Amino acid sequence: MPDLRQVFNDLIRFEIELWNAVDTRLKRGFDLPMTHFEPMYAEAGQAFDDELQRRLGAAVPERTLRQFAATLARLRAAGYRAEMEDIA
Repeated sequence: MPDLRQVFNDLIRFEIELWNAVDTRLKRGFDLPMTHFEPMYAEAGQAFDDELQRRLGAAVPERTLRQFAATLARLRAAGYRAEMEDIA
């Protein structure tokens, strides 16, 4: 069993690093922070997609990325189920 605290820390740090990279790209190219991106999806969408491709798509094999996405989905579903159990 992997060290769950380390998995959590790595996941959170990755999310922060990814957010910061995309936020920097959008600010540099469009003077648009991530918090304002969705309403302005317009032209900035391509920069957003390009940065995700550069940081995720080109970084790991497609199969690995698919497995990672599936794992994240399972983790989120398990978290949701745990929340529902706490409420019940």
